[in-house]
Amino acid sequence: MSEEGSNSSNDAIDIVLYVFVLGPAVEWCLRSPRVNKSGPGSWRGISLAVTLLALVALGKMVWEVGVREPNHFETLGVRVDASTAEIKKAYKAVSLKYHPDKTDDPQAPAIFMRMQSAYETLKDPQSRDRYNKFGAGSSSEPEPSIMNMAIFYVMWLIMGYLLTMGKASEDARTWSFSGLLALAVIEYQTRILSYDYLSLVLPYNTVNEKIELLHRLFPPFLHGSRMISQVRSLIAKPSLGATSI
Repeated sequence: MSEEGSNSSNDAIDIVLYVFVLGPAVEWCLRSPRVNKSGPGSWRGISLAVTLLALVALGKMVWEVGVREPNHFETLGVRVDASTAEIKKAYKAVSLKYHPDKTDDPQAPAIFMRMQSAYETLKDPQSRDRYNKFGAGSSSEPEPSIMNMAIFYVMWLIMGYLLTMGKASEDARTWSFSGLLALAVIEYQTRILSYDYLSLVLPYNTVNEKIELLHRLFPPFLHGSRMISQVRSLIAKPSLGATSI
């Protein structure tokens, strides 16, 4: 499966997971009398809902990191900001170790082919930059890559609006749209303007991988915002009623 197809599949899984599974679960945490002894939206319910969202988001990210293939920089053991000379030096060192003529390791040919493929992509500055920003299989033309960026934001803009309809979710709508806008600005600056804000934290991960990680964090942020907004609305209702008496 292509990287674009895999990302689209992950986005579809996110929608199903957060809308049809975690959505009702969070609602139960906030409204269940068994959990909220003092009334809907108690701190016990809020804590349980936040913990549930955080655990699911963390578990999903750990699973995705664990099953993904190493990127080309990790394959050669170089940082994403490595120079062409450093990449060539690293390839020479690992190729001497895993070249089929240099070892009897049965896995050496497959490892050597991966390293050779990584080097072919990274030795050219233009292909390296394209791979770093947009992933494997990305087009040399910027238009398809920008279109793929836009699809994510259009999809979650629509989903965010549908999930935050109603007066009780007004705050969530503001927070989620602000978060989505901030994410779009970060992605534009990172992919297009080459500002890698996470280079010190994740030096061996590509820009594309870092942005995809931020994409994975938006659904729990959206649902967390929606949850807090609805809780604020539930808490405010008794106060409004008391004021009008």
